Amino acid sequence: KNQHSEKVDVDFDVVVACTGFEMDFSWISTSNPTTIKLDPNPRTWFKHCFPPGPLGEHLAFVGFARPHQGGIPQCAEMVSRYIAQLRVGNLKLPSNFAEIAKKEGIAESECYHLAPNNKLVVDYLAYMISVAKLVGCAPKVPENPIDMIKYWTFPMWPCFFRTQGVGANPTAANSVLNKFGPFDSLAPMPLLAVEIGFSFCMPFVNFFFILF
Repeated sequence: KNQHSEKVDVDFDVVVACTGFEMDFSWISTSNPTTIKLDPNPRTWFKHCFPPGPLGEHLAFVGFARPHQGGIPQCAEMVSRYIAQLRVGNLKLPSNFAEIAKKEGIAESECYHLAPNNKLVVDYLAYMISVAKLVGCAPKVPENPIDMIKYWTFPMWPCFFRTQGVGANPTAANSVLNKFGPFDSLAPMPLLAVEIGFSFCMPFVNFFFILF
């Protein structure tokens, strides 16, 4: 349909769908390819960025953390901030970063077992918070009641990670957050009452299904 909601028939010679792509890192070579190999599975990379082994100390990938809800750019920005701190010497990779990546990768595979071939998918909030703690910019619960409501009810936008810590820019963060009221992310009545009711009942429903 066009902008006037009228159906229009159009002939196309070729339709290109953005599907069926595979990750291929064969173009990356090392001085000793028999012993130093790049694992193409991002879930073996620390924070979906640093591959295990010697490569992880010199090579970083950005854009290979894809949240199941949220955006790749947000995750890419956060891990880029971590890379920057590593490069300037303010931080160092954990000595056991490969082991940490392996454990996190197993947990992600279990969480997203219905999409076993999608190795990029991550939980947005868990990923952002985990990298933010490494950077030193994890947001804290505000003391101001209005800001506290926004913190607990708004999506965890990147601006929240600019409120304090390394790379903080409270002025820029507040310029975004102050455009919204404290209750803008809450459903209006009576839907809000229904939402609260479901939130209260769902743990008991889940517990019932676990038992039976």
